[in-house]
Amino acid sequence: MVEHESAQHDLDRSTDLVPADAVRRLTEAHRVESELGLVTTRLDEIPELKRDPGARVSDHVEDLRNRRDGLLTQPRRNYGPLNNVGSRPVDSLVSNLGHFFTSWKTVNLPYFAEGVDETPGVAGTTGDIETKDLYPGGLGYGGHPSDAGSTQPNVEKWWVHNWTCSYVFPPAPFGGKLYYRFTVDTTGLIYNALAQSGLINAFVTIGQTSDVLTGSPFDDGAWDTVGWPVWVTLPQTKLLLIDDVSVPVAGSIDIQAGKRAALGFIYGAIVGIASGFVNFSWASMGTRLTLPPGTSYDGQVFDKIEYRFEPDWW
Repeated sequence: MVEHESAQHDLDRSTDLVPADAVRRLTEAHRVESELGLVTTRLDEIPELKRDPGARVSDHVEDLRNRRDGLLTQPRRNYGPLNNVGSRPVDSLVSNLGHFFTSWKTVNLPYFAEGVDETPGVAGTTGDIETKDLYPGGLGYGGHPSDAGSTQPNVEKWWVHNWTCSYVFPPAPFGGKLYYRFTVDTTGLIYNALAQSGLINAFVTIGQTSDVLTGSPFDDGAWDTVGWPVWVTLPQTKLLLIDDVSVPVAGSIDIQAGKRAALGFIYGAIVGIASGFVNFSWASMGTRLTLPPGTSYDGQVFDKIEYRFEPDWW
């Protein structure tokens, strides 16, 4: 049987453990990753380069190559610090066979909060990615960013908006591991996205610490972007419905008796536009319990994650 723990909204549990400077560094890392992905996609789409990767096609293609080379010289995040239980056979066994070990406990997440909201700040750009709602375990957003193309019409301008949340677990009753699992759902409705070039994406980033008194879930090396549930290149000339794209998350934290581990959550959206606009009135990202495939569910599963402690002696 799953044990349930009441929501805790006091300072002890819901204090945001995501420092502002860490969020800014992460924001820049995601923007660079997005731009690099878009430029690489554009180069991959050029027929002449498929036949001869070194061919000189046009000044525009050379500009794309130069942008890619410049982005590759920037410091980039080495992903993968989280202990993903799926990649560790013993951990995966413990995670999946809960009735033979300790029971999962279900806890409610606090409200998400504003993170970083960046606009291009370039002449000819308007609009932003707006927060529509903040709620426990998730958020809603929308917006109408646009680029008139009066400045570098062939180069994307970037809008980035992210939101943060954190959860501190109870003190570990013994040394061993803390296992956790949850799923992040993303939805959206893009009315139109007419641009010469561009990108719309969303990301799920999770950080963790084994002791909140000595580290933040978003210290360097502590976080991982576990999913990009939305990655849409522009232009898009038709109505585009993004319907519950899910990112399952499962991991573990090495713990010591008496220490309090924590998770940090950063969910965000990025829009890049060159000479055009994007209109999306509503999109959302929300956390819920992970369920077996094909299981129907209602509102009781939202805004929650599960965890359990396992000793290291077995």
